[in-house]
Amino acid sequence: MSEVQRGCLSQVKALPPKALPNFTITVQIISVKKVVSKEGVVRHRAEITDGTYILPAMFASQYNAEIMDGNIQAGHVVRCDRFMINEVKGVKYVLYSPYA
Repeated sequence: MSEVQRGCLSQVKALPPKALPNFTITVQIISVKKVVSKEGVVRHRAEITDGTYILPAMFASQYNAEIMDGNIQAGHVVRCDRFMINEVKGVKYVLYSPYA
């Protein structure tokens, strides 16, 4: 898979917080950064693009091993059908979760 789904993030941006979309997005990961919470929980923040829009994203901790092993990294194109929309301080982001 090497093609992003151009414009798919416009649909995502239009969704309300806590939405559980029933469609798939194919995006490229621009960057991935490790984030550790006050409680010591490790997660990864990312920026994703569909070639038109850029949105922040978070990966659920269940993806930590795949990220640490390099299976998910900047430059990769990923297809996701299990995600939800969240909002923090007025900024929407995509939460990749196997349970969404």
